[in-house]
Amino acid sequence: SGDLSDTLWVYIDPVSAPNYVELDLVNRLTFGAIKVDALVNNIVANASLTPPSANLGLTVSIDAGKLLNLQAASLTVGGGFRGTFPSTPLQFWVVGASFKIDQFSGLIRFTNPAALRAELSTTLFAPVTTGFSITINNVTKPLDTLSLGVWASWKLGVLSNRISLDYASPSVTAAWIVSASF
Repeated sequence: SGDLSDTLWVYIDPVSAPNYVELDLVNRLTFGAIKVDALVNNIVANASLTPPSANLGLTVSIDAGKLLNLQAASLTVGGGFRGTFPSTPLQFWVVGASFKIDQFSGLIRFTNPAALRAELSTTLFAPVTTGFSITINNVTKPLDTLSLGVWASWKLGVLSNRISLDYASPSVTAAWIVSASF
């Protein structure tokens, strides 16, 4: 109704079916440049109501580009958390920002306990999109937890291609992923 939408997901685990059914509820409220997503996870698990401690999540994002009336760019800032209430309310939290200016887009985000990720991609070589990422899984030990990645992706008919090279000490991984969509 208007800016308010509700989505209900029901997950069935085929390995243990029919013994496992999970029911989650996601409620998204959008008002102007502000979007709020609320999640209640495991309302029903294993065909029974879960105990009083609930797995909840909340994210808030602000379309700063819309607020600032940016015509040729977008900027979104936000944050959120997920946890089990009342025992561990902040199991996971994140703050960050994403942007798109002309042929460049990127993001930066900080998550608990101390992980930092930045990405930059470009369509300068269209129809190929190229990009790189850097992740530090523990900002107190940046060299020990550093990961780097570069990629190129393109679509050819119904085939989507992505070639990537990733480094996470001490491993280097090369991949070519092809998927088809109709």
